[in-house]
Amino acid sequence: VGVFDTNFKPYNIFSDIDKLDIDYRYDTDSIAFSVDKNGNGIIDEDADPGDTKFKNGEGAEFIAYRLDGNRLQRFDSEIFSVSHNVANSWQVVAKNVDALNFVYIDIEGNKTLNPNDATLVEVSILMRDSKKDHKYQDHNIYKNKQNEPICDYCQADNYRRTLFRTSINIRNYEKRKVPVEGII
Repeated sequence: VGVFDTNFKPYNIFSDIDKLDIDYRYDTDSIAFSVDKNGNGIIDEDADPGDTKFKNGEGAEFIAYRLDGNRLQRFDSEIFSVSHNVANSWQVVAKNVDALNFVYIDIEGNKTLNPNDATLVEVSILMRDSKKDHKYQDHNIYKNKQNEPICDYCQADNYRRTLFRTSINIRNYEKRKVPVEGII
């Protein structure tokens, strides 16, 4: 998986929520990346709906995740390349998600706001039970791996929660060293 491919134009898929770009400085609950599914060494751009190259999902190599309310959604450009419907291409993959947080780490291990400098992405997902437990009160402060709180409203309520945290190495780091203006 290659993150932040410079050919990726996220405004194509975020237009349904009036979000023209992912600004990784502020949008810590969205991420977009590419997958070279056909193995040709090129990330194929999504095309116009009439482009025959994209029939039946052929060449659709862009994926995105976002938190929409308490639903984790995945955008699949393969679905979009067949349906040509942005709204239908956002698929719910999990409910009861209180927080989704991405932190980008550079080669020296420091947090970076420039996704082209990232060699590692730290991912935190905070899940909550669908039902309240009135015998339980949650007093935890949930933090990402950088020790930053990720859910301000997740305290002093009756929900049980589980925090998942992991780090993902970006394997195409050297291939994407290109100038960037801060927003992909």
